[in-house]
Amino acid sequence: MDTNKILFIELVLLIEDGKRLLSFAANATITITYWRVGKRINDDVFKNKRAGYGKQIVETVSQQLTEQYGNNYGVKNLRRMMQFAKELKLGKFKAAYKEQMELYLRWLEEKDRQKGEAPPLGLILCAEGNQEQIALLQLEKAGIKVAEYLTELPNRELLKQKLHRTIEQNRKLLG
Repeated sequence: MDTNKILFIELVLLIEDGKRLLSFAANATITITYWRVGKRINDDVFKNKRAGYGKQIVETVSQQLTEQYGNNYGVKNLRRMMQFAKELKLGKFKAAYKEQMELYLRWLEEKDRQKGEAPPLGLILCAEGNQEQIALLQLEKAGIKVAEYLTELPNRELLKQKLHRTIEQNRKLLG
């Protein structure tokens, strides 16, 4: 293979990698923003302990946010943001986290779920997952997912391997 072709292929990989990273960063930012909006509304509703208040505040805030930011902040979307219960835990996953999340999800389902809406989902973020415990607790049945977050970036070689593995998996899916 000539050097121009090799250079071109490497440049394509760099550009595609940059696009993926940008997409990942944008999606992560949107997810965090939506979670923060939902959490802030939930905190206000929990503080006032009145389901009627929750309905009223969501409709009022939705109207205001929609005027300023568009339809992404309609009542239905705000309710989804509120249902997206997320917990950030330091350290390893513990079985007690399931009970906390189930309580929160039951409250959302009982006090805030609208007719026709899907049940709320919970996401627990931990620095380290305990896969055996997670499997035994059957969290998926309760609408709870556990994900690990990185406390530091992996070394360049590991990141490169994961990137190439992901590219190959996507090629197989598309191929």
